[in-house]
This record gives sequence, C-alpha cells and structure tokens, in this order.
Amino acid sequence: MLVIGLHLRHIMRDWVGAFRQLAADGPNETISAGMERSLAKGRAMAYVCWIGIASVAFLGTVKPNF
Repeated sequence: MLVIGLHLRHIMRDWVGAFRQLAADGPNETISAGMERSLAKGRAMAYVCWIGIASVAFLGTVKPNF
C-alpha cells in the first residue's frame, strides 16, 4: 500500500508542472495526452490501493484465525 501511495504521489507531482505549462502556454495536445495517460494509470492504482485498504480493514475487523 505504501509503495502504491508513493507512486501516486509521484504521478501527481508531475501534474503540477503540466498544469503550469498548460496555464502558461495554453492548450497543448502533447501535454494533454500525457496527462490522460497518467490519469488512467493513477486511477487504476488508486482503485487497487482502496481495495487493499478495504481488505486490510475487513481482515482487521473479523480477525480470522489462520
């Protein structure tokens, strides 16, 4: 979970520069395409992270005896 969270943070850090460049230069197809790819990757990673967190919370609640 920690590694996924750190990678998501890295993806979002790249968005800051992209948003600044879009604000300064206006619409740019290359930057927009790159952001869409990173958004799709980040969304998938966020879903995996939330599923993992929910799984750990469930296991912590039911405390199965293995």
